[in-house]
Amino acid sequence: MTQLLPINESEAVFASFNDSHICTQLTCALTPVGAQGFYSSVYWDQLKVSWDHCKSGATAGFIDLPVDLPVEGFNEFVFCLTIPQAVSVRFLVERAGGSWEPLGVAVPGTLTRQEIVRPIPAPGFHTLRVEAIAQEETPQTISLIWFGIRNSALAALVAKNKVRWNPEWRGLIKPDAEWGGIRFRRGLLFDDKDLAGLRAKKDLPGWSSHFQKLEAAARKAMERIPEDDLAISDFAPFSDERYVRTPERGRMPFYYDALRLAIVGLVNDDKAMIRHALRYLMCMLHLKHWSPSGETRLTGSTWDQRCFTEEMMTTSVALLMDWLDSALTDRARELGTTMLWDRGLAIIERDMAKFEYVHHMNQGAWFCRARVLGGLFLEKEWPQLGQDYVERAMGQLRATMDRYVLADGGMDEGPMYLLLTMETILGALHAYARARGADVRTLLPDAFPHMAQYFEVLAQTSPGLHIPDGDCATESQNSDTCPMLAALFPGSVYARLAAGGLLKDRPFCYTDHYVGTGVFSFIFGPDHIAEAQSVGAPFSLLSVTGLAGSYRKAGERSLRLVLAGSKANPSHAHRDKGGFFAEVDAKPTFIDRGQVRYDDPRVRLLSRTENHNTLAPSFDGITTIEQITPPSPLIPTASGDENSFRASLDLTPVWEGSMRSCARSIDSPDLEGWIVEDTGELCREGQVVFFLQSPMPFEGNAGDWTCGQVAIHAPWAVRADTAEHLIDCEFRKIHRLRLWSAPLTSFHIKTTFRRVC
Repeated sequence: MTQLLPINESEAVFASFNDSHICTQLTCALTPVGAQGFYSSVYWDQLKVSWDHCKSGATAGFIDLPVDLPVEGFNEFVFCLTIPQAVSVRFLVERAGGSWEPLGVAVPGTLTRQEIVRPIPAPGFHTLRVEAIAQEETPQTISLIWFGIRNSALAALVAKNKVRWNPEWRGLIKPDAEWGGIRFRRGLLFDDKDLAGLRAKKDLPGWSSHFQKLEAAARKAMERIPEDDLAISDFAPFSDERYVRTPERGRMPFYYDALRLAIVGLVNDDKAMIRHALRYLMCMLHLKHWSPSGETRLTGSTWDQRCFTEEMMTTSVALLMDWLDSALTDRARELGTTMLWDRGLAIIERDMAKFEYVHHMNQGAWFCRARVLGGLFLEKEWPQLGQDYVERAMGQLRATMDRYVLADGGMDEGPMYLLLTMETILGALHAYARARGADVRTLLPDAFPHMAQYFEVLAQTSPGLHIPDGDCATESQNSDTCPMLAALFPGSVYARLAAGGLLKDRPFCYTDHYVGTGVFSFIFGPDHIAEAQSVGAPFSLLSVTGLAGSYRKAGERSLRLVLAGSKANPSHAHRDKGGFFAEVDAKPTFIDRGQVRYDDPRVRLLSRTENHNTLAPSFDGITTIEQITPPSPLIPTASGDENSFRASLDLTPVWEGSMRSCARSIDSPDLEGWIVEDTGELCREGQVVFFLQSPMPFEGNAGDWTCGQVAIHAPWAVRADTAEHLIDCEFRKIHRLRLWSAPLTSFHIKTTFRRVC
């Protein structure tokens, strides 16, 4: 009989695809029908089923799962999965004799994960089938997360009987008359003596607009009744919907709303805002879990989403307990310190001990922020903890950052991840420096002096924007990092970039789940903020990160080119090696799409080779082969100055199994254009396809095209096609051009790009 894993009082999971240990034990069978390349991959948080091509309207294939369910007491299936808009799925069960019974009609995909509910049919079925139906002739991926069963009446009863908390929080928040003056518990980031400076800072040029946006965010947070969210779920509200149940969506996180309310309330001496921040704090302290959903606490499973929400909740609670101490009772203080450990630090310590990989990427350094802030708060509350706890956390933070920031100042995860990681660690470093009497500058990564070059290479000419390399979900700075670094290093590149990191009017962005609160930049940023400026060097080569770049300018004309290589086994990187970015007269012309939010079903499509300015082989005249992850470093050979730029890169390692050799070079003798030269040998006869991505449409035919103010000459191309294809990280529609060669086994082709105006 199929094992049931209870997820709550009314639901149980019978197929936990998100737990890789359980997923590999499930006997799923994949049967291609109309698809080419129908295959599955077990990821750390889902089972992905993909195909390379299928006619629109045709069934791509079947996913069959044998089941023998103990369904007594349950009346509904719940299928949790992510389906692209270009795909629909239908569920069926197989009965004795091989007949298939549909469970309702096919369901179209959406832009996020779905929980599809179907009545459990009469007993006697033994196989569950998912039929994947293509709606476009493009590569697609569906993601299976978990399948379960539910007692719908019991679920409704449990939801109805949730406890409602009194917003007065008597016995925990003191009456206003008993608060007295503002008193900090620890002074982790600043204390009451620093308030006068912050009150003056809010009216300074640059900061006045920033603080007004903090005030607007705080006023909006005042409209929210945090206790209502507490009554919906035992889990932390989170706006990243990858692991949030459907009934619990739409709840924005507690932690950043609370911090903005608290900082504005303290600076403006606004007791109403302070009290509302205290209500957020109480809600956080009364949650059963600081993770985002029951999937992370599934009985019989060890899967978790890592301690991201636990870290942010811990950081927020530690700061709020520090800043708002004068309004808390002794009971609240005791509850707060206990929850800091039980709900936050204990989980963070588990992940830091359990997963070795986190010590080599953004996660390890990021998780250490809460360990430092929470540890500094607790080391005086709980003397038995001692200072060794914080010292160990700081040691691991610094060691991780020394591995994370490469020797040339770059890194492999893209500029968004670097900004995110630096923002989190800088808060921890400032708190540690205050507590231990250290200079923050001495705590920065060893390679930090070279890091400015990474920002220059990946900058766009428009101030405050960067090239969204890798899993970069925005081209905006959208981080408190550069303002904080500008205060530490006046006159540096960061001072020129600082204004780009201040709060601005813009739509909600994926990174807003995690960074860019505006609080840390306001506390630690310099008093003077210069207008945002463009940055860039005539020539740059990051010989460990694998980036070569050029930014040349003459009057109103400019040309920025970047060629992408890689370190070995990069993280959060795309299959885009040898891809290039080109910006002509400050207009991004041939772009890097970056990445959309991770709960969007298009997320894996944007990482594909064909969605970058790359070259790839094709052996069927329809689909192209994907690069593999670089098993060894791919470092360009490059030279350049104010006039010219040349770079070349051996790409053979990423084409193992499809090309015996492959290399690309870019030669740009002046601002008027550049030549891309591709050479190589296929493992068997096929074609090569040259891809270009642009926000502007392509016009032309065969081997001659224009895009914006650039003419493209590819005399080797025997056919070409262009279309509006997918999106970029800002959800803008992007145009793609494909240039196809004649059948061949070896190639040496030149593609010329020249300015036309």
